[in-house]
Amino acid sequence: MKRTMSLTLALVLALAMFASSAFAEERNTITLMMAGDNTVADTNMVLEELENRLNLDIQVNYISSGDYSTKLNTLIAADTLPDIFNVAGQTALDLRDAGKIIDFSPYLEEYGPDILASYEEGELEKLIINSKGGVYGLNNRAGLSIVNMLIRKDWLANVGLDVPETVDELYEVMNAFTFGDPDGNGENDTYGFVASLAADPTWQHVFSAFGIPYAKTVMLEDGTITSFIKHKDFLDAVEFLRKLYQEGIMDPDFATMTQMESFERFWIGKVGMFNWNSAGAARNWYPGRYTFETPEDPGDLFACVRIIDEDTGLPSGGITPYASQTEYAAVISATCAHPEDAIRFINYVYYTEEGQDLTCLGIEGVMYQWIDKENGLYERIGEYADDVTHRAAGAFVYNGNGGWTVDNTSIRTYNAFAKASQLEEREYQLDYPFIPVTLDAYTEYGTQLREIEKEALANLIVTTGDVEAEYAEYVARWESEGGSEYEAQMTEWWNENR
Repeated sequence: MKRTMSLTLALVLALAMFASSAFAEERNTITLMMAGDNTVADTNMVLEELENRLNLDIQVNYISSGDYSTKLNTLIAADTLPDIFNVAGQTALDLRDAGKIIDFSPYLEEYGPDILASYEEGELEKLIINSKGGVYGLNNRAGLSIVNMLIRKDWLANVGLDVPETVDELYEVMNAFTFGDPDGNGENDTYGFVASLAADPTWQHVFSAFGIPYAKTVMLEDGTITSFIKHKDFLDAVEFLRKLYQEGIMDPDFATMTQMESFERFWIGKVGMFNWNSAGAARNWYPGRYTFETPEDPGDLFACVRIIDEDTGLPSGGITPYASQTEYAAVISATCAHPEDAIRFINYVYYTEEGQDLTCLGIEGVMYQWIDKENGLYERIGEYADDVTHRAAGAFVYNGNGGWTVDNTSIRTYNAFAKASQLEEREYQLDYPFIPVTLDAYTEYGTQLREIEKEALANLIVTTGDVEAEYAEYVARWESEGGSEYEAQMTEWWNENR
């Protein structure tokens, strides 16, 4: 009897081992190539966990960032592309037109539902690679912080004013922040407005209060796509800035200060209102960069300024941040044996919260743990507190940006104020006619045209001459030094593609 039971048990164990082995052998293999500069073993904890969750054999060719393009071109020439890779520009279009990459469309509903859910209607079609129909590439939309105008609540309380909502109120607060001793030190050492020509975001909200996307393109009434300096209200914005400059409300070093110097004015409490994204000001900089006393919650120190556009009656915001529409974080080779598995992988790793957290933070309970998930607080555990050990085990390596969605792991680890202010800003963002390709005229004239725009702004703010006449001269110069050709190419591209 015992012998019979032993034989039976042995048979059961053998069958179980065979079934387990057979199950493992049934795993489909997908290959991918990605760029990065971390040190990671080919087999690691995160990758093994990912393979188990997806029931796949995942083979990663991890190439240093500087060598990626060369390696990809070699594989293209040899026609030995991996299943999943990223590619940019004309190369992507050439691969599509040559039939070397697949159309995701037949697979997305079943295998990529989170991919579909993450894009607004028509958004995928805006990618150049998808403009002829089909979905041949996906873009990485991580890291798209939008600029806020943050204002210090304590300074407002000290000067007895509220968060401004109109241009007139904005001037009143800036004036009080300059001459009303907002920091209470008894000295005349503060400014109402600080901006730097070297840092475009520092100007955004003042210009957006006039409906102008600073340093971007605009569409004129006749449909021409051109420089922001030709916006119908550009001189109105300039006159506002001239007033700030002439009255000593604006830091006079705006034309020469570096971006870092503009940051420092904010960090050391010399300005109480500043244009920068809240992810930096209320998270990355907070509290360590500030030399003045800060409360634990940045929401107790900062509020967001929202100026009403007098023409539209709509609240102004930061300029729409665009992910690259010519660099594709994912395409799938036509030689991929299991495209449905490739899409399952992309969908899980880059578009689901679970997959994003695994590949960015690591294995929960082993490599990290949440302290206050609602407020984005977590800590790495034990040896994984060390970046080298953390990444050697596979965390951050395959998904350093936290995912390709706008709301990704990186965003979810913001504090409550930084997260809420970023999401709110997106409700009021100022859009503009974005040209995602590099036009020939931009290659030839772009640098000098941008310099003319900066020179125009700087001189128009400080001039004591005829502002309208000088403005007209700058516009004429911009047009004659390549601007007319550039706007013609932009307008033609826009009419053909948008």
